[in-house]
Amino acid sequence: MFRKNMHKRTLKYLLIGLLLLLNTSWLTATVKPLSEQAQISMLIGEPFEGEFASAFGHIGLRVIDPAINIDYVLNYGVPHVRSELSNYFRLFQGHLVSELYAVPFPEAIKEYQQRQRQLSELVLNLSYQEKEFFWQSLMAVVQGKQHSYYNLLTHNCTALPLELLEATIRQPLRLPELDGKESYRTLINPYLKSTPWLDFIINLSYGWENEHPVSDRELFCLPDYVQQALLTTNLTDSAGNTYPLVASTTILIPSCTKVFKPSFFTPVHCAWILLTLVMAVSLLEGKNRRLYRLTDVVLFGIAGLAGIYLSYLVFGINQWYTTPTWWILWLHPLHLLGAVWSGAKRFDRLAVYYHIFNLTAVSVMLVGTCFIHEYYHPAYAPLIIILALRSGIRVFNYYNNYFKIHLS
Repeated sequence: MFRKNMHKRTLKYLLIGLLLLLNTSWLTATVKPLSEQAQISMLIGEPFEGEFASAFGHIGLRVIDPAINIDYVLNYGVPHVRSELSNYFRLFQGHLVSELYAVPFPEAIKEYQQRQRQLSELVLNLSYQEKEFFWQSLMAVVQGKQHSYYNLLTHNCTALPLELLEATIRQPLRLPELDGKESYRTLINPYLKSTPWLDFIINLSYGWENEHPVSDRELFCLPDYVQQALLTTNLTDSAGNTYPLVASTTILIPSCTKVFKPSFFTPVHCAWILLTLVMAVSLLEGKNRRLYRLTDVVLFGIAGLAGIYLSYLVFGINQWYTTPTWWILWLHPLHLLGAVWSGAKRFDRLAVYYHIFNLTAVSVMLVGTCFIHEYYHPAYAPLIIILALRSGIRVFNYYNNYFKIHLS
């Protein structure tokens, strides 16, 4: 969940700076051990609404050791490709390759300072042996050039820090208490409130599998819950003494007080405005006894393009978090045929067959949602009404004219 513009000098820090810590050549390298002064901490970055990759927060690892002159932050989850759109689709495909990158601490916090984004440091209360084990395990990942496929829900920036920490302390973190009703959908939606359009796209993209209750462990997909677990976990030494996992907490960069001012042009408002306009056009059609074909061409054309996107997620990507979904019944590529056939009088027979199909599909979808629970975004209702209304009008007009001709 951390996205940083990686310059060439950053890669040099990774390839040269870390390798300078090695005692021998890089081919047969053994990592220099930490000193007693070493400190390992977790850096928790608050959610940032400015980009999707940072919308849910971030966790990084900081290793400080004055004796061997290092102060590095290591982040898992930095994508290879800088294109936001490309990374968005790679993320849904499960093909977003991420590696462990290291940067000097002053450079790592620049982005947080520029964005006035809160950054907290939780210093881990580890023994020297535990620090060394953690350090050697971390460097094994760096040397091995290991990479993994990034997954927003099940394998994100929290995965590696948790794996290394639990292997070091040899016990799981204390799990937060749940009411048994949390799902991936209810977990991530609060983080999207300040970005209503992203909230609309993400909820449309995720299928009903995201409605299932998550386990306590699955809460750790969000850095906020990891931080809560770190602060409430206690360790026990060989003598039976209990002590906290976190030795100290420091706010490195305070959060800038943000007053969220939602835009009027949210998906919900825009959908209802569009419905109002479509109803006005439909009434004008009835008054003038004239069919405005361009209205249907535009509406069903846009719906068809959105349907291509949704069909790609459902049938092209076919991941558990995108399929199945009921919304494919009202937002599908066949709307493009409806747009073409609705545009010319000579296609009216084909168009009416399409609009009957559309009304049937919407009806099946509405019945299905009574039995299978899937998150219903407030913007869906007016959009569904628009397509159903226009299909109903086209069917009515066709058969009204048909009976007038054949009964006269």
